Amino acid sequence: MHSLISISPLGNLEPLKTQIGAVLLTEETAFALASCSARLGKEQQTKTALKKFTGQSAPKVGHASDGEISAFWMGPDLWMVEAPYDTNEDLAHKLKAIAKTNASITEQTDGWCRFDIKGPSLSDVFERLCMANIRYIYI
Repeated sequence: MHSLISISPLGNLEPLKTQIGAVLLTEETAFALASCSARLGKEQQTKTALKKFTGQSAPKVGHASDGEISAFWMGPDLWMVEAPYDTNEDLAHKLKAIAKTNASITEQTDGWCRFDIKGPSLSDVFERLCMANIRYIYI
């Protein structure tokens, strides 16, 4: 018999929460994630399904929606949808029921992890994580 132990994405028994200077980094494990990719020729139907599911328009390039069920843009006609895990463990299944054959929906909860980062001067942090000078990007 297997004796499995639930761990966080970073391998801890409890989600990581650490302060580095004035920046607080929190590993968030309470969210279900699913990717939603529009199939060729079904882009508008997929956007309509996302609006029906999240209650908001599909996010534009570089944007995210806000709410209990939200989405963020990941690429052309591709979004990540997130919702509280406790009430949406079957998030991908629920989204697929609305999107039908218009989109490819993939469960992502175990493939991705979410971090919340709070504090002043976050542009300093993000500029070290990617090569974009975000101080001058207007989204």
